[in-house]
Amino acid sequence: MAHSPVYKEGKEFKPERFLMDDGVTANKEAVEQLCPFSVGKRQCAGEPLAKVELFVGLVTLLQNYKVEPAKGRKIDLEPIYATVLMPKQQPLRVTPVSI
Repeated sequence: MAHSPVYKEGKEFKPERFLMDDGVTANKEAVEQLCPFSVGKRQCAGEPLAKVELFVGLVTLLQNYKVEPAKGRKIDLEPIYATVLMPKQQPLRVTPVSI
């Protein structure tokens, strides 16, 4: 970023560089050139480590607890349509698994 022709004054903190002159629209070229965690052999070790930790945590929860809909309720799989699809909040019952 410091020596890239896309980022003028690359050593200075200027978050506005990612916006067009109107101050609202994203500067597509600047955003596409940014790779904060890098890629390949020199990528940030924290990103894959965090993904593994999230996976292990979720699997541990699912091994030790039974997750099911609240009594008398059904799971509604219809998403909320927005900029991204989001699931609706569901009333769930979480009970420990008996061994």
